[in-house]
Amino acid sequence: MSKENLHNPDYVTIDLKKYLYILYKNKKIILSIILIAIISSFLISQYIITDMYEAQTIIRLTNEENSIYSNGSLVPSIIKNKSYFDNLNEKYELNLEKEYINTLVSDNGLLTIESNSESPFIRIILKGNDPEKITNIVNTISSHFINETNEDINDKREILKQQINSLKQEKNNLSNLSKQLDVALDQLNEDEENDVLKFNQLKDDLFGIKRSINEYNIETSNIIYEIQNELSNITSAKLVNSSEIPENPSYPNTLLIVVITTMIAFFISIIVVFIKEIIVNTNWNKYEKE
Repeated sequence: MSKENLHNPDYVTIDLKKYLYILYKNKKIILSIILIAIISSFLISQYIITDMYEAQTIIRLTNEENSIYSNGSLVPSIIKNKSYFDNLNEKYELNLEKEYINTLVSDNGLLTIESNSESPFIRIILKGNDPEKITNIVNTISSHFINETNEDINDKREILKQQINSLKQEKNNLSNLSKQLDVALDQLNEDEENDVLKFNQLKDDLFGIKRSINEYNIETSNIIYEIQNELSNITSAKLVNSSEIPENPSYPNTLLIVVITTMIAFFISIIVVFIKEIIVNTNWNKYEKE
């Protein structure tokens, strides 16, 4: 095509009509390739590719501070652990084979834990060809994780309660000591025979001790309040959404596969048609003479 022809709109139009005519003339080839691709992709997706189902649960994590069970970035490493699954398998009698457990804890995409440190929610996704099996496993994983979380919370609560009891006992002891100081001060005030300087010095010392006791008493009360507040604000892990047995496979997506295959087949058919036209319309004799 010369440069003059490139800027000639009539030539471009004629050239385009020629290409369209070539496609129309070979429409049977194009339609045959597309039809074969559609039928093949449908049959492969329906009868050759193994159906994969997906079961998932959503858990809201505890807000317990400094706990591995409240840190979304650490949760995947907790769940996708062989010892975790061995314990799960034994405790709930799942009868999972060792090879299958190794498959789940590996990074093959069958078991996925979607989480991050900024969100209180995690999503546990399990894929497999047995919908009932994966549903049972993913629900068991969630239940076990929540039970472990709550056990950890109960341990933390017991520790906090013990701290509160110890502080309350210490506070009571300080209150009793303060009362004893009050009695001692009253006795000093009633005793008129003491040396005035010694009396005042002792009185000041006792008042200083009482003041320190009161200050420490207030500080202890604040600590008790903070611990009680922390104790009351701890929330347990909660199952937001359990998994039901999936009725339809998540993979393969037959419609998507057919659509993509059809598009690819269309472009391939165009290439085939033009290659055919080149071969048919080429004078191969001059190449043989050369």
